[in-house]
Amino acid sequence: GLEWMRKSADAGDAEGMRNLGNFLLRYEGTKDPREALAWLERSATNGNVDALLDLGSTYEHGHGNVPVDKAKAVQWYRKGAELGAPESINNYARFLRTGEGGVAKDEKAARDLFEKAVAGGSNYAKCNLGEMLDDGDGGDPDRQRAWKLMVDAADSGNEICQLEVGYDLRYAKNYEQKFDLDRARHYLELSAAQGDELSRGLVAELNIIQNEGDIGKASAARTVLQKVADEPGVPAHIQYVMGVECMLGRGGPVDYPCARQRFLKAADAGLPVAEQMMGFLALSGIGGRQDFGQAES
Repeated sequence: GLEWMRKSADAGDAEGMRNLGNFLLRYEGTKDPREALAWLERSATNGNVDALLDLGSTYEHGHGNVPVDKAKAVQWYRKGAELGAPESINNYARFLRTGEGGVAKDEKAARDLFEKAVAGGSNYAKCNLGEMLDDGDGGDPDRQRAWKLMVDAADSGNEICQLEVGYDLRYAKNYEQKFDLDRARHYLELSAAQGDELSRGLVAELNIIQNEGDIGKASAARTVLQKVADEPGVPAHIQYVMGVECMLGRGGPVDYPCARQRFLKAADAGLPVAEQMMGFLALSGIGGRQDFGQAES
C-alpha cells in the first residue's frame, strides 16, 4: 500500500520513489501534483531511466492535473535518450520529427534515433520508423522494410501499428499492399480491443460489408457504426464511413440526408475525400437543398 511505498521511497530506493510518484500522480487523485513530481524527479536523479520517461509522458499528456508542457517533456525525454533508454529515444525523436516542444525540426536526426530505438527494442519506434521509411522522410524510402516493421510491431501488440496495418490492408493505401479484408479485420479488432475508436468504427464497417447477404447482421453492424459516429471527438474518417453506408444503403435504408450530414461533419474536420463528396451533394441537391456556394467551398 501507500505506507510501504513511502517507506521504500524514504529509504532512498529509486524504484520506490518512482512507484510512489506515479501512485500519487495517477491513482491517489491528488489535486496538487507537486509531491508526485518531486518523487519522480528524485528517482530520475538517482539514475532511474524509467522515471525520466514517466516525467516526459506526464508533461506531454498532462497526467494527474499537471499542465501540458511539451518543452519540459522534451527536456526529460532528451535526458533519458542521452542515457540510452529506447522509449525515451523514441519519444525524443518524435519531437525532432515534428519540431514541437521548442526543438528544431530535424527529420534525418529523428530517423537515425528511431533506428537506434528499434535496435534497443522499442515497438513504438518501429511504427514511427516505418512511417518515415514509407514516406521517405529523413532519407531514402524503403517500403518493403517499412511494412515489415509495421507488421512486426502490430504482431507484438502495438495498438498504433495494429490500426495502421489494418487500415492499410482495408484500403490498400500504403506499402503497396493489396486489399485483404480478413487480415484487416484481424488487426483492427486487436486495436479496437485496446480502445481505439477509429478501429471500432472500421470493424463495424467490415461487418456491414461482409454481411450484406444477412440483413440482421448488417443492420446490427450499422447500428454499432452509428453509435461510434455519434460519440464526441470521433475521427473524421468514421463520419465519412457512416456517410458512405447511408448513401449506399448497406445495413439499412438509403438515407441521403444522413449521408450529407456525415460528409459535412467530416469535411468540416478537413477530410479531403469528404469535402469532395459534400461538394457533389451540395451541387446536385441530393440530401438537401442545392447550394452552389457550399459546393464551391
